[in-house]
Amino acid sequence: MARPGHVRIRPASDCDVADIVDLLNQHDPSPQTEGDFRRWLGTLSPRLACRPFVALVGSGELVGFAIFQQTAINAPIGHYFVHLKVHETHRCQGVGARLWHQMTLEASRVSAKGLYTFVREDDQPSRVWAERRGFAVGLVRHESVLDVDAFAERRVGEQARERARRCPTDTTIHDMSRYWIMGAEWTRLAGVFARLFGDSPGVPSPANTSFEEYFERTWIMNSRLDSRAFFVADHRGKWVGTAFAIRMREHQPELWSQFTGVLPEFRGTGLAYALKLRTILYAAANGFRQMRAFNLSGNDRMLAINDAFGFQRVPGLMWMIRG
Repeated sequence: MARPGHVRIRPASDCDVADIVDLLNQHDPSPQTEGDFRRWLGTLSPRLACRPFVALVGSGELVGFAIFQQTAINAPIGHYFVHLKVHETHRCQGVGARLWHQMTLEASRVSAKGLYTFVREDDQPSRVWAERRGFAVGLVRHESVLDVDAFAERRVGEQARERARRCPTDTTIHDMSRYWIMGAEWTRLAGVFARLFGDSPGVPSPANTSFEEYFERTWIMNSRLDSRAFFVADHRGKWVGTAFAIRMREHQPELWSQFTGVLPEFRGTGLAYALKLRTILYAAANGFRQMRAFNLSGNDRMLAINDAFGFQRVPGLMWMIRG
């Protein structure tokens, strides 16, 4: 048993990445590789606070991991993200308490106005742990999955296909493969995303960082980005909507549908259905067996679109806020 006094909190750089990934993958429905973890660290902007820590016992056995980070665009200014993971064989032994103490020290160091964390909807013990430390549920990020084979075989999603075919005839959809990845057109796409995401139901404002910066470092800098999976709706030369998807885990036949949105004046026209359809057809054509979609609570319109395409809801993440 690890006694609190025998738990050492050290920077994550003192521990092997493989051991950290093994710990993070415990009970994770979408496990990551060492490459995934290193790539995620690489997407973090240098100016954003990001301090990962590990909890060690004995001669260096890894029993816990925690990260203190300023990151998400849907977090209020001054709020920092914290995430703790304790090895299942060392829970209720003071490891979490030591890691949490380190998080409070980091919060004091930067004069954080508040903290937030994510807890899976079906993880009741973690929710109780967070609530005991003053966190309360703010938003829910719903998740749903689509059997791409079932869609390709037309066993699901027929009604949504028909709705997509009725989008405005003077609006065309094309992917971003024709443009240089760091060129002006991608900057233009970042601006479109900024406006659409900021207008999405459930997104608090103001946010920690600019939408353009978030888009660049999270998507454009991702080495597994395929520009053929980024789509733009063009209405007489004006970009009025976008949808994009990305593979977030190595060696997994799953595509993550990250965003679909259109300008307010184009909502209800079928254009969002048409954009979502293009990402699904991309998945089917490129060997993905499953798609995963995410929706913030309050965005009932997009939840309905995903349901129509045949996405099945699974436990999502509760965004819990403290302060």
